[in-house]
Amino acid sequence: TEWLTNKKPTIKASTYNDYSKTIKNLLIPQFGTKLLPTLTRNDVRRWIANLNCSNKRLANIISPLRAALQDAHHDDLIPNNPLFGWTYKKNEPPSSKIHIDPFNESEQKDILSAATGQIRNQCVAFFWTGMRTSELIALEWIDIDWTRKKIMINKAITTASKTNETTKTSSGTREIDMLPPVEHALTNQKQYTLLQGCKVFHNPANNLPWTGDQAIRKSFWIPL
Repeated sequence: TEWLTNKKPTIKASTYNDYSKTIKNLLIPQFGTKLLPTLTRNDVRRWIANLNCSNKRLANIISPLRAALQDAHHDDLIPNNPLFGWTYKKNEPPSSKIHIDPFNESEQKDILSAATGQIRNQCVAFFWTGMRTSELIALEWIDIDWTRKKIMINKAITTASKTNETTKTSSGTREIDMLPPVEHALTNQKQYTLLQGCKVFHNPANNLPWTGDQAIRKSFWIPL
């Protein structure tokens, strides 16, 4: 718990949220009664072997525990980190290739014909830029280069963060082309938000910037 508190100022809000859930819901219930120096790699191995989840999930569970133990070692609380350099992987069947089924031109037209105002502009941006939802709702007017017809993607907003943070990956910071449909949609969007603040897209229900993807899915995408 102390490690998680100290870690909070140094990591993204979404990462902190994931760590917090793992520590409070899994690690503390399993190992919380053990004295720190008595925790062994075998304790973790026997527990993790019985969890019914993917190797990626297992790695995400072990990661904060390994990091916390490493800090405990650096602070001279334990003589060594029993998980240092250790990973655990189960034998998994070959993963099936995910079939991507994007909206075709006809489906896009149907969606856009049912959408109006800011939501229609937002849908066009979704269809023609490939931005993540967290990137789209963080987009600011200063990120748009109208002369060069480029859009700079350099920040994101998640439900956990509520405010600007870095993109999901370092390669997520990028410059993309502003294609004609997007330029038209952004030009139309000016009437709604250009004079009301820095964010391009707002929630039409309250005319305030989106604070995460949940509201978008529930309030407009599913009904649309």
